[in-house]
Amino acid sequence: MARALAEAGVDLIVCETFPHTGEGLIALEEAVATGLPVWMAFTAGPEGDLLTPHEVALAAREAANRGARAVLINCTAASRTLPYVEGLAHAGVPFGAYANAGDPAERFNEAVGDPESEIDYLRHACAWLAAGATIVGSCCGTGPGHIRVLAEHLGSLG
Repeated sequence: MARALAEAGVDLIVCETFPHTGEGLIALEEAVATGLPVWMAFTAGPEGDLLTPHEVALAAREAANRGARAVLINCTAASRTLPYVEGLAHAGVPFGAYANAGDPAERFNEAVGDPESEIDYLRHACAWLAAGATIVGSCCGTGPGHIRVLAEHLGSLG
């Protein structure tokens, strides 16, 4: 798949949503072999029980050693993401998070239609930024409003 993407002319490959670090690192190696920049994203799952923050931190360092230009945590509930982001801080490459909405009771799900959910998500993203993240976004269950609020906030920072 990485070779097909490279041949199609992409300028970046993101190996994402890997709940198994070994499989993620194999995908990363294949993507790096194309010569394109590659980002690696692991997931602990919506409940945060597929990988520990320590496992992600170790895998992120290994991913950086194998050529990842950035390491991320994705598709993990926003309320459970900060410990993973903190673990990524020691990988030696840019890092960040794009979390999912998590449990609908957490109010991040766009179907709720509550603009306050976008601000709640932003509060989590600000904690990731405070931990040193330079890449933030959003994943499953969030919507354009969440990205708009992130973009407006980040634009006001500089």
